[in-house]
Amino acid sequence: VTFDPRQVYDFHLEKTADEKILLKRLGSALEGRQKKSIEVDVSNTDRSFGTIFGAEITRRYQDSLDEDTYTVLCHG
Repeated sequence: VTFDPRQVYDFHLEKTADEKILLKRLGSALEGRQKKSIEVDVSNTDRSFGTIFGAEITRRYQDSLDEDTYTVLCHG
């Protein structure tokens, strides 16, 4: 199999709830390692909600943050 960059699938990650909601509303707290809580409306189409944000936490801090540093209360 040969890699062809013209055939790379665009997952449109910029349209995910993680990018549009979590990283926008929690981004500054993530940068500064500050505690923050938010409430968010979600639907059944947001099944991977939190995946990108969680990966960003892991990439930056591994397991060095307290468990309740970022709290997201989901409605829906």
